[in-house]
Amino acid sequence: MGLFAEEDGLPRIAGRIWGLMMLAEEPLHFDEIAERLQVSRASVSTNTRRLLDLHILERVTKCGDRRDYWQLNSGPAFDTLVRVIERFDHRDGVLRQAADELEPALPEAAERVRRRAEVFRAVAGGLRHALDELRQAQPEPLLFSARSP
Repeated sequence: MGLFAEEDGLPRIAGRIWGLMMLAEEPLHFDEIAERLQVSRASVSTNTRRLLDLHILERVTKCGDRRDYWQLNSGPAFDTLVRVIERFDHRDGVLRQAADELEPALPEAAERVRRRAEVFRAVAGGLRHALDELRQAQPEPLLFSARSP
């Protein structure tokens, strides 16, 4: 997961935390995460906040304990896919606009840019189809068995 995170522009430690949380059977606090991954608490703090902002993790509390605990977001796990689709749609739009602006002066360059835009459009369309299928097959949130009712 660390390498996957790096491919998406996140720090490797964010991916390692994400991977750990997928394997965890219960929420973990900073010290547990830092100890299991052999990293600093500061790194855990920075990267759990980043994963919280991306809706990958959520902060939870335990009765009688003042520490923050972390677990995978218990909502539908579709947010990441939606963000990828939005990024690809944006890139498609930017490239199509650039191609339109290039067309009069540089028609061959405009065509190359349009072909790249088409890749983003096609991938976004395929991801939309996959997202629709996932939503039909798994409409309920993805929860750890330890948190299931």
